Amino acid sequence: MSGVMDKVKSIIAKSGNTFHCKVLKYLQDNGWTVLISPYYNDNISSKPREIDLIAEKAFGVKDMFDKPLGTVNVKLFVECKYISQKTVFWFHGKDKQKAEELVTQTTPLPSNNMYTAKHHYLGENDRVAKLFSDEQNKSAESEIFYKALNQSLNAMIYYRNSESIIELSQKKYILRTVNYPVIVVIASIIYIGLKLIPTLIH
Repeated sequence: MSGVMDKVKSIIAKSGNTFHCKVLKYLQDNGWTVLISPYYNDNISSKPREIDLIAEKAFGVKDMFDKPLGTVNVKLFVECKYISQKTVFWFHGKDKQKAEELVTQTTPLPSNNMYTAKHHYLGENDRVAKLFSDEQNKSAESEIFYKALNQSLNAMIYYRNSESIIELSQKKYILRTVNYPVIVVIASIIYIGLKLIPTLIH
């Protein structure tokens, strides 16, 4: 019996589902409604794919007289990844103009607004990761971060116009739904940040 349980524990450890469940519990404990492992159709390959979690939470909006107007709902498309190998990221300057355009197009925030400037896409960090590679030297399509990005973005595109997943009894007048792709990572490694520069390093 102990040998069987050892095999079961080994399967659990390798699956990554324990981490998946921890992220699920964290979201539920903080008031998010969560769908577990829903499938979507990949537009490029026309094959069914799976996103780890879709989470949604409604945030109340009031007018200047403190009268409720409805809610802005935030929907997260979450991919959970356990990283066991060393991974290197290359960073480059953020295109703040395009970042602001994305924020104003996909959220209720207008341009030239103090709250827009505080959005995490336009935060204090002026550099973002542009390239990545791990020690296994796999093709780009097989890179764990490439796959995570692909899954969260494609799931968001597939579901972004879908109905709210919040229970009917909890729904209010939804003013806007804001969608975000999210990758949650657990790793036992050290990430190395490198500045991406236009000259070759010899």
